[in-house]
Amino acid sequence: SKKPVMVWVHGGADTGGWSYEPNYLGHHLASEDIVVVSINYRLNIFGFFAHPEMPNQTGNFGLEDEIMALQWVKDHIAAYGGDPENITYFGESAGGAHVSYLIASPMGKGLFKRGIIQSGAYNLFNWTSKDKAEELGLKTQTILNAPDLQTMKTLSAENILSASIDLNHPYGPNIDGALIPNNLTNLFEEGSFNNVDLMIGSNKNEDYMYIDESVTEKDINRLIENYYPEYRDKILSWLDLEDPRLAMDHLTTNQVTLCPSVFIARSLSKNGNNVYQYHFTRMREGSEKILSYHGAEIPYVFNTHDEWLPTNEDDTQLTEAMMEYWVEFAKKGTPNSINNPTWKEFGTEESYLILDLPLESSAKLENEFCEIMIDEMLKRTSR
Repeated sequence: SKKPVMVWVHGGADTGGWSYEPNYLGHHLASEDIVVVSINYRLNIFGFFAHPEMPNQTGNFGLEDEIMALQWVKDHIAAYGGDPENITYFGESAGGAHVSYLIASPMGKGLFKRGIIQSGAYNLFNWTSKDKAEELGLKTQTILNAPDLQTMKTLSAENILSASIDLNHPYGPNIDGALIPNNLTNLFEEGSFNNVDLMIGSNKNEDYMYIDESVTEKDINRLIENYYPEYRDKILSWLDLEDPRLAMDHLTTNQVTLCPSVFIARSLSKNGNNVYQYHFTRMREGSEKILSYHGAEIPYVFNTHDEWLPTNEDDTQLTEAMMEYWVEFAKKGTPNSINNPTWKEFGTEESYLILDLPLESSAKLENEFCEIMIDEMLKRTSR
């Protein structure tokens, strides 16, 4: 019989990463009776570049690569024992964001039956309009001292990359109107997306390792004033201000990753899709400086633990459980089997599973924060 197919798309902030990083090697997953495919896509200025002299291009070349790769998988995976009608598209960080783009894109329709978004909903909080992307294109042209796009096309890859380095790699997907028809928050809010089964979640300390140790309560106040001035006292009361770095991580992880993930889960669930949410809170021995960091769940999904952090019996047990949840979801659209605690569907209760030992169910993750943050996110798209 044809096996379920899991197609992995790597992260790396749209500017780096590759499909065969050690954590992404798929042989352990494939041994669970599925076919695993990992894909590459153009990155950085080569993958995401818009310019006023490119009116008939989306500028989202990296996403176009992914669409082509998924189409190739659909057309040819049967020759590798895979079921072209049972494809799960899964990714982390930028990869997870790309899964959400293709769920919301008419060009992604029918290419996959299920999606898994790991720490990837930040693109609903931060986005780039077509106009802004074209402005960046003109700025790049100026840095390269080129009179027009045609001249830019004659330059070497090294030369073009140097412009990206000068600008600190600002290139990423833009709302082009075709591949990405509109702001994703609006598309999910109005139900304009491809109906797929969804697993979605985030890690407890997504931002911690990126936050400067010198961060202060003043910085936290400034951020709240900027986005949620009328809820300042309320939000401050929910944060542990004795450790400003941890408080800032709590605030921005919710704002940028966790609450947008809840919003996507609500949208797909409302349309009647099978939706499962997780919160990964596992902290490894020796991870005091990074906590439950951005990307920490990946080695548990692939069973590819690095040597730089010790792996104990609990880690091994959690790895077995998570691999089974992911594989079962890919097989049948629900992560549940007789071997693991039941993972409740998101549903109206907004249930989620805490990925740590012991595995536990809970509901309405960071709900007070998310009511405020999702409301602000929606308002910002209509301005």
